[in-house]
Amino acid sequence: MIKGEDLRRIINFSDAIVAVAITLLVIPLTDIFQKVPQKNLINILSSASFYLKLSSFLISFFVIYSFWENHHKTFSAVTQINKTVARLNKFWLLSIVLIPATTMINMSEQNNIGIYIYGVVLIINLLLLQKIKTILRPGYKIYSSSILMMLLLCMIIITIFPKFGQTVYYLLLLGRPLKYFFPKIFTDY
Repeated sequence: MIKGEDLRRIINFSDAIVAVAITLLVIPLTDIFQKVPQKNLINILSSASFYLKLSSFLISFFVIYSFWENHHKTFSAVTQINKTVARLNKFWLLSIVLIPATTMINMSEQNNIGIYIYGVVLIINLLLLQKIKTILRPGYKIYSSSILMMLLLCMIIITIFPKFGQTVYYLLLLGRPLKYFFPKIFTDY
C-alpha cells in the first residue's frame, strides 16, 4: 500500500503534470502572435483559422480542468492506495499529456481524424479515472460519469454528422448540469 508522504508525492506530481498539460495548450496560440507583424494582428484575430485554434484551446482547457477537478475530488479523502491505483494513475497522467498533442492535431485543420483521435484520448482518460474510482469506492459504477456519457454522445454525433467538427465537444460542458439535474444517475465524484 502507498500512503503518507509517498501518496502526497503522487498526488502533487499528478497536479504538476496537469499544470504542464494546460501550459502546453497555450503555446500554439502564442506562436501565432510571435510570427505576425503588429499591423496584421486584426486580420489574424478575425480569421476563421484563429477562431478554430482558440476554440480548440478553450475546449481542451476546460476538459483538462474538469478532469483535474474530478481527479482531485477522487483523491481528496484517500489515505492510501494500492499499486494498481498508482499504475492506473500513471496511465491517466499519460492520457492527460496526450490531450495537448491531440489538440494540436485539431488545430492543424487537416481533416476530422484529429477529432476522433482527440475523442479516443478523452475516453481513455475518463475510463482510467472511472476504474480508479471503482477501486477506491467499491460500488461505484463506471457509467455514473456524466462527462463520460456526454463524451460518448459526442463521438456518436461526430460519426453521424462529421461536419460538426470539434464544436461537438462543447457538449461536454453539459456534464455538470446533467449531474445537477440527475444526481441519482450521475455521481461523478
